[in-house]
Amino acid sequence: ELRMLSAIDAAGSDHPVDVIPTFMGAHAVPRGADAEEYTESVVSDQLPAVAAQGTAEFCDVFCERGVFTAEQSRRILEAGRDHGLTPKIHADEFAAIGGTDVAAAVGAASADHLLHTDDEGRDALVDAGVTPVLLPGTAFGLGADYADARAFLDAGHEVALATDFNPNCFARSMSFVATLASVGMRMTPHEAIRGITSAAAGALDLDDGTGTLRAGAPADAVVLDVPTATHLSYRFDTNPVSTVLKSGVVARE
Repeated sequence: ELRMLSAIDAAGSDHPVDVIPTFMGAHAVPRGADAEEYTESVVSDQLPAVAAQGTAEFCDVFCERGVFTAEQSRRILEAGRDHGLTPKIHADEFAAIGGTDVAAAVGAASADHLLHTDDEGRDALVDAGVTPVLLPGTAFGLGADYADARAFLDAGHEVALATDFNPNCFARSMSFVATLASVGMRMTPHEAIRGITSAAAGALDLDDGTGTLRAGAPADAVVLDVPTATHLSYRFDTNPVSTVLKSGVVARE
């Protein structure tokens, strides 16, 4: 875990785009290990070492049936918070076992997946100001039903979107994510754009205007080679980005 965080830190130093590290030692219980003993290892051994390294900004956990229980997840996130790491959680991907309640209780910045979140869980996230991050690429790759984005939006959420890029979900294209959000989750193209910009910034606790184009906000933007914004969802087989701006400076074109 420490080597991966170091690699993330090194990757972030090689270009101007922000890379924000998250410690997620509690993504799975190692084969042959006991979940309770491993939870204690994360709390007592791993988190102090991560905090001492000083790279990670967030602490995440996979609260899911067969992985970490709600109680174990809460202990890990509270311990991470005690070490100065903002909580995040992955929950309700395969079953709702209380992850949304944990997210609300610890003041998580975001809760990811949420394919099986019910109205009570959505309300808990809204009341606590937790940003839901929906990952339609994961559902697409699994052949599973998509998260109910419309229910989150109707409950008053700003819905963030992300790729969930990892060995089990080889989705790197945010425009493809926008397409899946519109086609599979009934989000309008403009809702999808907010999901990958301003709402995504909220999932990172960025309150300086990141993800928006307004006076005083960081001039971080991409220029799309398309006639209208709706083409971001429409053109799912191409990369429409022509220019990347970071702090008002062209980072790539």
